[in-house]
Order: sequence, then C-alpha cells, then structure tokens
Amino acid sequence: MQVKRINKIVLSLSIPLIAVSVGITGWASHNIVQKYYETEYSNLRNDVILLSKKTISEKIRKNANSFLSKNNAKIYTKENWNSLSILKEELIQEFKKEEKNINDAIKKIKSPITKNTLKNRLKNAKTFQERQAILAEASKALKN
Repeated sequence: MQVKRINKIVLSLSIPLIAVSVGITGWASHNIVQKYYETEYSNLRNDVILLSKKTISEKIRKNANSFLSKNNAKIYTKENWNSLSILKEELIQEFKKEEKNINDAIKKIKSPITKNTLKNRLKNAKTFQERQAILAEASKALKN
C-alpha cells in the first residue's frame, strides 16, 4: 500500500518535470538555431558588403547598396536571406568577369616589373576605385 502511494507521488511529480524539461530543451534549441541563422545571415550580409565595395559594376553595386541600406535588410528573414544570396551570386559572377578582364590586360603587358606590380596591387585592392585604377594603368601600359 505504501509503495503504491509513493509510486503515485513520484509519477505525478515526474510528468510535469518531464514536460518542463522538454519545454526548456525545445526553447533552448530554438534559440540556438535562431542564433546560428542570425550569425550566418550576418556573415552573408558582410560578404555582400565587401564584394559590393570591390566590384567595378556600377549597376550591381547600386543594387547591393540599395538593398543593404534598407532597415529590414539587417534583420534575418527568409526573404532577406534569399535576396542576399542572389545579390552575392551576382556580385561573385561580376567580380570573376572583372578579375578575368584585369588579368587578361595585365598578361598582355610586356614589362615584367609593371606586370608584377599590378598583380600585387590587384590582390590587395579593397575598393572598386583601386580596381578601376589598376585596370586603367594596365590599359595605359598596353598602349605604350
């Protein structure tokens, strides 16, 4: 009789404890997942910011800056994630085309000193103005 009563008490206490622990675990895992996506979104946003600073293409740079300047672009949503992913792909494609054009121009330069100088400057270029200047110098060196 005493054992049955103890079992009932333990059972009646364990069910709410299990429910509470499941609830806490669910809440914690949701927060962890949310933080992960917010961090990944922030990284994606930073990639787009860096690429938009480097690309020579005025149109794509304006699109990226326009999207990034909106207040809601700072907040992680599925729509913002998709938009940023598309923007990043456009920027990467444009960046690759620009890189190829600049490298093609540099390859045609006969002077090895000028060629190496421009290659090193291209590696370290952080803004689109620097990249434009390198392309202009490569074009100028080709004409001479």
